[in-house]
Amino acid sequence: MPKRCLVCQHERPHVFSWTALLSLAPFRRDLLPPLHEWLCAACEAEADWIGTGCIRCFRPLEHMDQRYVKETEQGLLCYDCQRWLEWENKRGASPVLDWNRSVLRYNAWTQELIARYKFRGDERLKYFFAAVIREHARQQGIDTGQIDLVTAIPLSSGRLSERGFNQSGLIARLVAETWQRPYRSDLLQRQGAEEKQSKKGKQARMEKILTMFLNNPACQADIINKRIMVIDDIYTTGATVHAAALALKRGGAKQVFSYTVAR
Repeated sequence: MPKRCLVCQHERPHVFSWTALLSLAPFRRDLLPPLHEWLCAACEAEADWIGTGCIRCFRPLEHMDQRYVKETEQGLLCYDCQRWLEWENKRGASPVLDWNRSVLRYNAWTQELIARYKFRGDERLKYFFAAVIREHARQQGIDTGQIDLVTAIPLSSGRLSERGFNQSGLIARLVAETWQRPYRSDLLQRQGAEEKQSKKGKQARMEKILTMFLNNPACQADIINKRIMVIDDIYTTGATVHAAALALKRGGAKQVFSYTVAR
């Protein structure tokens, strides 16, 4: 069990439990320990978990103006996803991204954690982020055994050289291992110079979607009729994961889902 809180680094009190001892829990080498073993009580209270949301992107809807929320037979649909559906219908396409799930709201606490991981090189956080995805999927009742392949949003060569690692790829590899599903890092190929999508407006992101990724023809991976899970760190408007899903669907994938740490 980690002795210090992963976030604030304060020492966590050790709580003795006969149940844990008799179950041999102290001697298990779990790749991703349960969430309560990562955080102190104060930091756990700062985390804002997403329990329900839009049926497609999982955007929390309780504070959204209800005029922009559409009720369907499957559930509630946010305004952004209504626009994605319009975009798909105009092109005569089936849903590009079957669904996204996100774990944490992108509040100041989550923003600081992701910044530490992506920009300040705190690689230990990959274990925490993978653990929260695993726990969230379990709570949502997602049948991960139906996933054929797990992949991640790729970085451009320039961005990879700048950071030294693909933050989403490290998380995806761990998630795949805990789900006991195959991980492939080479399913997607980014084309063109990488631009920071968070700096663009929603319409500009949607227009750029068709040219962001290609299914990588050199990887020799069989994705025909496969169900693929794409892992990324942040869901903003959904342009990035929709672009990845579109490339994979064009390459023959049957279904494409995504999981992000935050949105």
